[in-house]
Amino acid sequence: MAIQHRVLPSRVQGAEYVRGAYQKLRNHGASGFGHVRGFLLTYPALIQGFYFLVTGLWPLIDLNTFQSVTGPKTDLWLVQTVGALVLVIGAVLLVAGWRRQKAIEILLLAVGSALALTAVDVIFVSQRRISPIYLLDAIIELALIGLWVYAWVEEQRNKANGH
Repeated sequence: MAIQHRVLPSRVQGAEYVRGAYQKLRNHGASGFGHVRGFLLTYPALIQGFYFLVTGLWPLIDLNTFQSVTGPKTDLWLVQTVGALVLVIGAVLLVAGWRRQKAIEILLLAVGSALALTAVDVIFVSQRRISPIYLLDAIIELALIGLWVYAWVEEQRNKANGH
């Protein structure tokens, strides 16, 4: 007796192919992407702290290059004041990340400062008071907020599952 091979319709074959590729990627990604994902979820404060440290230091260290990228400023003392404050927030987040602290105060500082800076970026770019380059900062700030939300949701899911 000959064995009959059943030909699957193309949509079913496509779905099976996608499912198999996803499983291979998921299994393979567990080593590479899984480590990156784990780092991001474990240390969102380190990531944001480093970004804030760099962006806060920049106008304090080299105001000329800062203005060459972001546009000329009239109140240089204000630019440096904001830089100093962002630097302090970054330092606090770095310490919290290093110590793996995820207290509500850290979450509030991280998300609140990112939201405030995003609002300033978007509002003043839309009013044409600052350069559109600040929208890049807004995108990064929103990504940081998303990282914190994702990390918090994953932590709550793990608590609910007893991990």
